[in-house]
Amino acid sequence: MLIQILEVDDCEHWYNHKSPKRLKARMYDEMKDKYCENNDIELHRMVYPFNKVEITYEEYYNYIDSQLKMILKEIKKKIA
Repeated sequence: MLIQILEVDDCEHWYNHKSPKRLKARMYDEMKDKYCENNDIELHRMVYPFNKVEITYEEYYNYIDSQLKMILKEIKKKIA
């Protein structure tokens, strides 16, 4: 049973917002939002926090790591 979804909204989600690739990504985002809402699934969006298109792997990894730790902490509080 699916109860949680994690989504990383990286630069494709905001950079060049009128490109076909971005429009397609937005369509899929809306589909995921509706699916989760209709099926009582919690969707965690990790929003890309950087104001530049290129980042180092270390910056990206550290961001994802910190976000996952925060989400797991929230989940543990809910089930405790």
